[in-house]
Amino acid sequence: DYRTANSANVTLGNASPRSFYDGQLRFDQWTTNFDATTTANLGLATPLKIAAGVEFRWEQYGIKAGEPDSYRNGGVTILDGPSTGGLAAVGAQVFPGFKPTDAGEHAREAKSVYLDTEQQLTDRWLVSVAGRFEDYTDFGTNTTGKIATRFKVTDAFALRGSLSTGFRAPHLAQSWFSSTATNFIGGVPFDILTFPVSAPAAKALGATPLQPEESTNKSLGFTWNPTPDFSASVDYYDITIKDRIVLSSNFTGAPVIALLATQGITGIGGGRYFTNAVDTKTEGVDVSARYTLRTTDLGRFTLTGGYNHNQTRATRIKQAPAALAAITTTPLFDLTETIRLERGQPRDNFNTSVNWEIGKFAFLVREVRYGEVSTVQSSSATQAQRFGAKWLTDVDVTYRFNKRLSLSVGANNVFDVYPDENIRSRVVNGTAFNGYDNVGIFPYSGVSPFGFNGAFYYTKVSLRYCAGSGLRFFQA
Repeated sequence: DYRTANSANVTLGNASPRSFYDGQLRFDQWTTNFDATTTANLGLATPLKIAAGVEFRWEQYGIKAGEPDSYRNGGVTILDGPSTGGLAAVGAQVFPGFKPTDAGEHAREAKSVYLDTEQQLTDRWLVSVAGRFEDYTDFGTNTTGKIATRFKVTDAFALRGSLSTGFRAPHLAQSWFSSTATNFIGGVPFDILTFPVSAPAAKALGATPLQPEESTNKSLGFTWNPTPDFSASVDYYDITIKDRIVLSSNFTGAPVIALLATQGITGIGGGRYFTNAVDTKTEGVDVSARYTLRTTDLGRFTLTGGYNHNQTRATRIKQAPAALAAITTTPLFDLTETIRLERGQPRDNFNTSVNWEIGKFAFLVREVRYGEVSTVQSSSATQAQRFGAKWLTDVDVTYRFNKRLSLSVGANNVFDVYPDENIRSRVVNGTAFNGYDNVGIFPYSGVSPFGFNGAFYYTKVSLRYCAGSGLRFFQA
């Protein structure tokens, strides 16, 4: 459910409420699986392991309209200033409610079958092969597969790798989401309408039906476990995605507004839609290690550490369709969206923790470093802002009354670290910019990988007990 507070629909004049019910987004899913496993003796080191299954999945996505005052045009015009007699933005300011034309329910079904086999070819060499066939009511059929292997060079050291293909049908929300929201572009507010790709206005702007994403995934690494108390692993991965689904640029300007008016869309500053606009390649490496130190008098210490480096690049960006290129120079996927894709997540992350268990107490200290991220305004990379790397500290103290009952007190981000603040304005080559997209009103950027809510403190009671044949677990 969406609600807007401390706002107004100025086209209602003094009769405007100050808060609005804007409507609802809802997603339902029902999944049914049947799985079976068995083995077959092929005369090799171990029996062949076989797993097979079928799945039926039903999904439904719906939009419910908000109260009329959240979206309707009350007819009150601007009273003074250069726009006297004109019409201000219609609906609740910042986020007008979902209109009846936005509302609707959309469903689909997907059926699939899979087969997974695993064979120990020798005492040291393991190979697994898997395949999956899917049939969607809205996107047809697809087959994906995976092959993976693990080879023990010594009892403590093993190599591993995998190669697989992936498939993701467009989410129902990506196909059918529709709303109007205020975006600040170069410090100027625009009411931008997000169209479903099937809408006539979206088609006029060049939208086409969404296609599934297809991926190829590769990984190669090793594990090292020289003693029961120490283990480490390093893995390299490479992921390519074809026809990645993203939001398009915000299309604004007089020609765009005029085109939308021919489709009966008035009173907004522009539009956008989901589209298969880009191919991407992600490369990275994961490193992890764990060591346990057992003492006679001071209990047990468990030290863990991890490092991840990854980089995502847009390898192909789709050109704007002819209908769009004829009325605007804005590309289908502009610099703002490209930087968000490539630099909107840290390229480097590091985490380490120490867990000390002594008697009935357990003490945990965890340190996490999030690398820098960037965001950009629109047409010039000189307007990009980098948000520096930050260290966050988590602490937790747990007392176990017995095997079933424990009490924990802790904090996430105990030192109340916040991301760098948005630059509200700056001068670049003698030109003043009034802040980046939407940052003229927000002190912190939504691109922050750890949010902007500061410290979080908690108390937790955990109770475990056995009932019948199952284990029950409760937390408060």
